[in-house]
Amino acid sequence: MAEDSYFCRYVGLLLGIVLLLNTCADGFLLDGKPPRRYVCNFEHTTCGYNNSVPAHGMEWSRLNVALGHTFLHSDDTYHTHRKGYVMFANGNASTHAGDRVRLQSKPMSFPQGTPLAISFAYIFSEAHTNAVTLSVYIGTHSTRARWITSGHSPSHGTVSPYWHRGCITTTAHDNATVVIFEAKISHSSNNGDLAIDDVMVEEGNVCHHSSQMFTTSPFHMTSSHHVTSTAPPRTNASSVSCNFDLPDICGYHNRQYPGSDNFDWLRHQMKTLSQGTGPNMDHTSGKGYYMYIETSSPRHSGEIARIESPAFTADGHQRLTFWYNAYGTGIGDLKVYLETKGVLGSPVFVESKGTQSSVWQRACVQITKASSDVKVVFEGVVGRDYHGDIAIDDVKLEHGDCQSGVQTTVPTVTLNIVLGHWLSWGSWSSCSSTCGHSTKQRTRKCSSNTCDGGNIQILQCHTSACATNGGWSHWTTWSKCSTSCDIGTISRVRSCTNPAPTSGGAQCVGNRTDTHECSTGPCPTWSHWYDGQCSSSCGNGTMERMRTCSTGTSSDCSGSAQEIIPCTGTECI
Repeated sequence: MAEDSYFCRYVGLLLGIVLLLNTCADGFLLDGKPPRRYVCNFEHTTCGYNNSVPAHGMEWSRLNVALGHTFLHSDDTYHTHRKGYVMFANGNASTHAGDRVRLQSKPMSFPQGTPLAISFAYIFSEAHTNAVTLSVYIGTHSTRARWITSGHSPSHGTVSPYWHRGCITTTAHDNATVVIFEAKISHSSNNGDLAIDDVMVEEGNVCHHSSQMFTTSPFHMTSSHHVTSTAPPRTNASSVSCNFDLPDICGYHNRQYPGSDNFDWLRHQMKTLSQGTGPNMDHTSGKGYYMYIETSSPRHSGEIARIESPAFTADGHQRLTFWYNAYGTGIGDLKVYLETKGVLGSPVFVESKGTQSSVWQRACVQITKASSDVKVVFEGVVGRDYHGDIAIDDVKLEHGDCQSGVQTTVPTVTLNIVLGHWLSWGSWSSCSSTCGHSTKQRTRKCSSNTCDGGNIQILQCHTSACATNGGWSHWTTWSKCSTSCDIGTISRVRSCTNPAPTSGGAQCVGNRTDTHECSTGPCPTWSHWYDGQCSSSCGNGTMERMRTCSTGTSSDCSGSAQEIIPCTGTECI
């Protein structure tokens, strides 16, 4: 920490940069005034990024590209051969499918509710067996990846061996934002190389690459790329049109308020991470990006993800076209809503059957009623298993009708919002399980096409904890032998506490105590008595006699080694 602080002061004096730093290891806070940015290019420190959740022999490490790693030829900051530093993670012979390691930032201070843009550079090795996946999480307790990509595409080989850009837009939920980069071995091949560089967390809704902040020095800040703290409102219809190739995704954003959905749409390039589902490439060019829902674990059937467009004004003579991909045997639903003045309404498009090929399909929705404050909301619903990835691309809002150009079978919709009333709730379903975490739900129907509010209620069941069978602890060490000589016993014990049986679980099977014979050798014994001479040659007298202990030490045997006894000599004359 002392060296980092000295370095920051030195750079500030040398370049004349005003740096406001909580601590140097917390990352470089460029400019104390809005927009606030935390930038790290790893050239001199890790800026407080540390390993957490280590895997078998796998960790994030700060790597000097000049050392000549087999696949890294330059970092992202300089783009100069054999120059610069990056954060590097790789799989090896000791890692297995599912192993993961996380690189976690220190908390960054942004006021709660501040829109944030997180940008970074990443690169995978060219190896065909590259099996590592990069995921990004926001918050130390988050189980929901906000961004994910893989270093290997089964259908198209490998990603290109060049630096790529990642972008996430979100909102600060507290005053201590934490960003986590996770490298995970994704399948049976344990090979995989991955590096990240030039991480920037800044206020605003638009990602900028951190190299825009630097010129000849990695810490020289320019003022030509300031980002406003809030995105300007998008009210023109053309703002809805988007091919998702740019990181700001045209102002579309995942819904963030509580209860709106369960997970997020992801921006992705080429094949999705699961076999047998999702597109092979984007629709626009085959090389660009699209938005999709990833339905692999930890997703569950019925969970939803919603992404919405910027607001626009409908003039009654427009059509909304988009391309979608619903390929897979476990497809759920793709629904499209035209939310008006905050009322979601009923879906104007539903795809629930899926398709038998990964070819993109075109859809069109006619808008025949004028209205202001309209948003397009795409909703993806998780199906019965992980073969349920749903994707969208090339959304376009334009004047015209759906009957011109390519014919479609999708419905025409009129934006004429007339709120109905909800009918009575149906009966509660059975609990999803008989013990542990369990939920039940009920539904209701609307008297017309549109009602304000939701049609599903989900409650947690008050089920008892699941039974846990008992398990033995480790044995204690052996006791001392019960005797100091001859045959005795030693014992050891264990307890049914690993785990202890709960909620009616079975007790441990087997003995709690283990006993064996022990011996430290035979006990000491006396020899026979050796008599001395009688004190009187005639008549009565006394005699001293003695004996020896078998150990050679009299004190080892019980009793005396000598004694005096009466004796009788010959009869005196």
